[in-house]
Amino acid sequence: MWTRTRPFNGVVHHRPFCLAEGDRRPLESAPVTEIPEHLLKRSQERRAALGLGGGDGGAEAPAAGATEPSTAVAKSAETAPAAPVGRAARAEPTPAPAAKPDPPYVVAAKRRRRVPYFAMPVLALLPVWGMFYWFSVQPPPPDQNDPLVVGAQVYAANCSTCHGSNGEGGSGPKLADGEVLKTFKDPLAQARWVTYGKTHGGPDANGNYGDKDRPGGQRSVDEFGGAMPSAEKDLGLTPDQIVAVVRHERETLSKEKTPPAGQEVTTDKVAAYIKDNPATG
Repeated sequence: MWTRTRPFNGVVHHRPFCLAEGDRRPLESAPVTEIPEHLLKRSQERRAALGLGGGDGGAEAPAAGATEPSTAVAKSAETAPAAPVGRAARAEPTPAPAAKPDPPYVVAAKRRRRVPYFAMPVLALLPVWGMFYWFSVQPPPPDQNDPLVVGAQVYAANCSTCHGSNGEGGSGPKLADGEVLKTFKDPLAQARWVTYGKTHGGPDANGNYGDKDRPGGQRSVDEFGGAMPSAEKDLGLTPDQIVAVVRHERETLSKEKTPPAGQEVTTDKVAAYIKDNPATG
């Protein structure tokens, strides 16, 4: 025997009962969970709000209202704006032109190894070091007691009037460009001639002076109009000044190489040579 139970979601449920031996206990079946009344009521209200119906006749309500969505879709289709006809195709973007390749010198510069950072201070101080190095290799300022300095001063004050400021010659013979070395191969013979001059027994008995083997012949006191004065007697020069001016004429004006140490002209050597070769007449 079947019995009717309360509806759930618009559906009527039936449960079987056994009437044998006056027993109305339901037959063994799957257990059914009882749903509280307030939940059933809330479900029915929700379905009614959605237009789905509720109660026993709620199952048929959705069928009646099922046509409403389709009608709404049809109306929306009618009111929808028509798609534009003949729309122009979208223009494709123009690709950017390819970059020009770098010149060879730019490629080489990019491949070159960069200067490490720790070398920057060294490079910054390099100009300072170069300045100090340049000053260190410069020749020291001339000493006022240097024989060549003294000789240049004596020559400018006493000899340049006749022989020229640079030994180019004038009323006296030329001394520059090796001329004095041709006339006097021995610096001691030149020192004797400077000491005595023409006026105090410098030339020989024939009025000549200098080397006899000189190219062009031995010098004569009559070649030039000027008379060679005695550096000692006429000009009052000291033996040191005479030695200095001889060295200046030979090493500076005639570019003779500086004699090695021990072979340069000294006052002692000049004194000994003059003693052995005294003045004539």
